[in-house]
Amino acid sequence: MGAGIIDGVDWPAELAGRAEPGLLDGVAPERLAGLADDAVALVSDSVPAAARRLASGALSRRTFARIVCDMVLRVVRNPSGVKSESDGVYSYTSAATVASGDLWLPDKDRALLAGPASLGVPGTFGLGADRGWGR
Repeated sequence: MGAGIIDGVDWPAELAGRAEPGLLDGVAPERLAGLADDAVALVSDSVPAAARRLASGALSRRTFARIVCDMVLRVVRNPSGVKSESDGVYSYTSAATVASGDLWLPDKDRALLAGPASLGVPGTFGLGADRGWGR
């Protein structure tokens, strides 16, 4: 499996090698492959420079695979998007982006995929329509 900009990756095996023990128990390999293909498509659509950087070797396949696996594993860990839970004195809250239950790409990974040119010149700032919420 593998879609678009990176082919030949066995995503279920790649995910199994990166997940904590027991996390993927009961998750169908087809679901994992589908989520990984969706994550690759999301990266390809939202960071077009990633394909060029992969082809040139400026971005390693290993780093790209780690980013895709992290995206998928966030969904597998919290498929329903639970943000907060409590039971007596125990309570747990996760960040809204982590608790989304959806594939998303953190800014640090987006910058890594896009490359150094996306970081800008030190001491300057850029303007854009990306408000940073709703991802």
